[in-house]
Amino acid sequence: MPTAPPQRCTFTDHTGRCAALVRDGARCDQHKPKPWATRSRHWGKGSTRKSRAFRAEHLRREPNCRWCTAQGTSTPGEQVDHITPLSQGGAEFDHANAQTLCAPHHDAKTRAEAAARQRARRRTPR
Repeated sequence: MPTAPPQRCTFTDHTGRCAALVRDGARCDQHKPKPWATRSRHWGKGSTRKSRAFRAEHLRREPNCRWCTAQGTSTPGEQVDHITPLSQGGAEFDHANAQTLCAPHHDAKTRAEAAARQRARRRTPR
C-alpha cells in the first residue's frame, strides 16, 4: 500500500519554517498546539433551540444576579453563566451548574477565569 512521503512541519515563525519531517501533514511534536491553545469541543455550537430554552428557563427560575443578591441588592440578571466551565467538564444543560449574573459580574468572573488559565499556562512546562 503506497504512503505519502514525509513533508515539512507546517509551523512558521519569524525565523522561518520548521525543518522537521512529519507523516501526518501537520506539525511535529515540538510544534503541536498545547491543549489550552485549541478550542474546546463546545466551540461553535451557536445558539441552539435547546440552549435558548435552557437560558429562558433559568432566567425564569433565577431572575436576579446571584452575586448582587449575596451582597444584599436585587439587580436583574442578564446572563446565564456556567459555574464550572464546559471546558473543565461542567454540565451544559444542568441548572445546578448555572447561575444568573448581571453583565458587570459576568465580565469580572470571565476575567478571573482567564487570569487563572494564564497562570496555569505559565506553570506548565513546554
